[in-house]
Formats: sequence, structure tokens, C-alpha cells
Amino acid sequence: MSSPFFWVTLYFSLGILFASRARITFPVAWAIAAFCCALCVCFIRKNRVAPATLALGVFFCGSACMLNSGTQPPNHIRHFVPRSIASECVIIGRVASAPEKNGSRTTFYLETKRLVTGGYSYDCSGPVLVFLNGAMPLEHGNSVEIRGTLSSPSGFRGFRRVSSNDFLKRKGIYAILRVRSPGRIRRMASRFHLGTDMRPLRMKKQIQEKIRAHMSPVAAAIMGAMLLGDKSDIPRSVYKDMIKSGTVHILVVSGFNVSIVAGILALSLKIMRLNRVVRLAVIVPALVLYCVMTGASPPVVRATVMGIFFMSGWYVRRVPGTFQALSLSAFAILVFIPAELYDASFQLSFASVLAICSLSPGIEKLVHADNIRIRPLRWMAGLSIVSLSAWLGTAGFIVYYFRIIAPITVFANIFIPVIASFITLCGAGLVVVEFLCPCLASSFASVSEALIVFLLWFNGFLIRIPGAYARFP
Repeated sequence: MSSPFFWVTLYFSLGILFASRARITFPVAWAIAAFCCALCVCFIRKNRVAPATLALGVFFCGSACMLNSGTQPPNHIRHFVPRSIASECVIIGRVASAPEKNGSRTTFYLETKRLVTGGYSYDCSGPVLVFLNGAMPLEHGNSVEIRGTLSSPSGFRGFRRVSSNDFLKRKGIYAILRVRSPGRIRRMASRFHLGTDMRPLRMKKQIQEKIRAHMSPVAAAIMGAMLLGDKSDIPRSVYKDMIKSGTVHILVVSGFNVSIVAGILALSLKIMRLNRVVRLAVIVPALVLYCVMTGASPPVVRATVMGIFFMSGWYVRRVPGTFQALSLSAFAILVFIPAELYDASFQLSFASVLAICSLSPGIEKLVHADNIRIRPLRWMAGLSIVSLSAWLGTAGFIVYYFRIIAPITVFANIFIPVIASFITLCGAGLVVVEFLCPCLASSFASVSEALIVFLLWFNGFLIRIPGAYARFP
């Protein structure tokens, strides 16, 4: 592994792990990192290379970033939990995520601005996780006043093999607000600005309405998940079936969807004969807009950062090094959110890409895939090798976190992503023609619905094959 960025990211990640396990304070970590960086500057001026000192500096920079990310301001909501835990309180803030329905309960994140408890009112900050018994038509960005009970996350161990307390803390959540009924939530006129431009979210809502107007509820829910990252309306049975086949990633906006958007834009701009610089100037803002519109979830942010690095290298006429782009994107994410290193989706994303880049060439040589003369068979062999490499790279993580192993994943990820690509393209076509030529929208909707029905049937057929998957206790 000759890429220097790989080693920088590796030492930075080790520093994050060290800060999570060892008893070290932020000033100590920062002082050691600054001292090592100063030594490196001195060595560079004397034309000497000090790899050990540089590695140590990067290591403690990772530790300092991790320790700094766990520091909250004095008015953070976590500091008010002890004084509010015995009675109901009122929190005023803004909905910071798309509400998700799970049976009779609705969950969403709330960015807090004011807390009223014990007859006193306090300015506060930071997110809380809201558990609402029932359903209420809330949207990302709504200003609300909620009456409920504030508490700390519990410590039981969940399906991700870590306690729910640790899992939420890594996401920056230190408090839970439990609400007994929708009547205890009151929508307010927007008074607080949380730094998020709401226009992309309004655009997302308009697109969702266009999709729902032309498709059945289940098909519209799947299309909304693939195109916009809104999986709140997907039936639980569909979600579980996709997990069994190892293809649930197509229901979550991630690198798969970002690559399709980037590919469509690149092809369209190339047909228009625009030069590389103009193409890059259009594609990068479009990817950022798509990232914000889909809620800027960690998988989308990772895919967007990685895509920008790849395309920037390509469009400045330099061969994009896979390991360099992968390392840079991981480093850029960990600098701002060090706790992402512990996230299962972060580990799966980078493990799959790293496995594809590392294992695919060796498997191709082993099976002599280049010697296949029939082009469709060679194409199928290439897809099979990529799918096998990704499965080998992520199988251990999947077994550890989800207690399931699915050999059928290798076969399923050859065909189902292809079907999903056509569904995504048809969905994008539906949205475009709905705005430009509404009379053609029903045609795109019919094709999309037929493809979704076929995808669900094919996925159900695969998971019914004996030995397709196995669960662990």
C-alpha cells in the first residue's frame, strides 16, 4: 500500500481508537500532536524525513479530534437531563430528521433551542431523540413545541452488538424525549434558524408528491427510498427480505445512487460537448445538492465526498488512485465526525470498496476472466467477481453486527442492482417529465411499477432457495 494518504488515515483512525479506550485528556493529546508537528516542520527545513514523528503527530491529532467531538457547550441538553428527569418538560426546537414510523411509534431527531422545566426557562442546544406514541404529520424543518419526559438513553445491548447508550452517544445523542400522544406536540411558526437551507427539502417534498400521485403506495415508498432516501413508508416485510438477500443497500441512498446521479450528469454534459472544467463545476454542486436533499445521511455524505475526490482527479487529467481517493474521503469524514469510525455503515462502505479494489484483480487472474471471448459472459463474470469481492470484505462485519450470513448475496448483487439502476433511471425520468411534459409521466410510472414488482418477486425467489441465508443466535 504505497499511498501516503492511506497511512495518514490509518494512523489517524488508530488515534481515534486510542482516545476511546485510554484515559487521556484533550489538552494532553493536543499538546503531543502540536509538539510532533513542530518537530516535523524542523526536520523538513533540514531536509530530513521523520516518518515516526509524523505518524505520532497524526496519531495524536486523531485522539484530539475524538476527544474534542465529545465536548459539549454548557447549555447542551445533556446537562439538563438530571433536573428534568422527575417531571414533564417542554422543549422548543426544530425537527432535524425525517420522522420514521415503526408500528405505532414515530421517531425523529429534534434540534433543541429552549427548555422549560420546573417553572424555569433555559436556552439550550444539541439534539434529542424523540419517541412519539402515535403518528403526526411532521416534516424535516418544522418548528415545534413538545411536552414530554426527558431521560438518558438506556444501556441494553441491541442488534449492533453495542449498548444503545454507546450507539446514540456516537451519534451525538445524550437525551431521549418520550411523548405520550400527538396532542402534546404543537407546530409553531418558524422562529429559529439552524443553518440549513430548506429549499432542497422543499424540492424533495415536491418530488415525493409527484411520485405518490402516479404510483401505488408500496411502489412509491420503494421509489422514494431509492431516489430520495426516504424509507419511512417501506413495509417492514420488504425491508427484512432485502436484508436476507444482502441487497438492502439499494433501499438506502448511498454510493450506488450517487454514482448513478453522477453518471447521468457526466454523460449528459459530455453529449453537450462541454469541457472538463465546466462539467466538474456542474457535477460537484449537483452532488452536494443531492446530498442535502436526501437528508445528508452518513452513507450519502461518504459517497458524495468519495465521488468528488474521484471526479476531481479524473477531470484534472490525473488518473484517480482508488486507494488515495478512498483514504482521502475517509480522512475528510473522520476529521469532522471521528465517531463515524464506530458506525457499522461506515465500516461496511469502506470495507466493501477496499475489498473490491484489493481482491478483484487477484480473482480475475485466478479464474482467467480476461480470456472469456463472449462479451456478455465476460461482463457477467466481471460483475460476479466484484460482488464476490464485496461479500468477502463485508461478511465478517455483517455476521458480527447483524448475526446473519447470506451466500445468496453474491448472486443477488449481480442482478438486483442492475434492476434497481433501471428503476432509479425511470424514477428520475418520471420526475423530469412531470415538470416538463406531464402527459408522459404515466408511462414512466407504469414502467417503474413493473420493474419494482419484478424486483420484489426476484428477491423473494432468491431468499427461498435452500441455504440462501442463515441466522446466528
